[in-house]
Amino acid sequence: MIDVDRFKAVNDTFGHPAGDAVLFELAVRFSTAVDDETLVGRLGGEEFAAFIPVGILATGMVVGEAMSQKVRSRPFLSEKGAIDVSVSMGLTVLRPYGDVSVAIAATDEALYRAKSLGRDQICVA
Repeated sequence: MIDVDRFKAVNDTFGHPAGDAVLFELAVRFSTAVDDETLVGRLGGEEFAAFIPVGILATGMVVGEAMSQKVRSRPFLSEKGAIDVSVSMGLTVLRPYGDVSVAIAATDEALYRAKSLGRDQICVA
């Protein structure tokens, strides 16, 4: 799970059209950071999720770091100026025949831990 850090401040400072543009550009950057096997999508608001078909934690960390790096690689542009954006992520591995709802809850907890520890990082469930 991926959450845009301090997204409300983006909307409040730069306006909702700029916030919408940031969300669109985030989707583009995320999709260029992953391979064709990885599914990335917006869950709602400023939350996204990535589903990596390889159930290895190290792979998830590599993909997550690549996505974070794409976000931090350059500012997002708006009519009111450059917008620096970072993301926090929660990561878990769904085992074969595992309970998806349990995995989502664990991933969500890891995401909130990443935010509470200072944002712009990945925490593992």
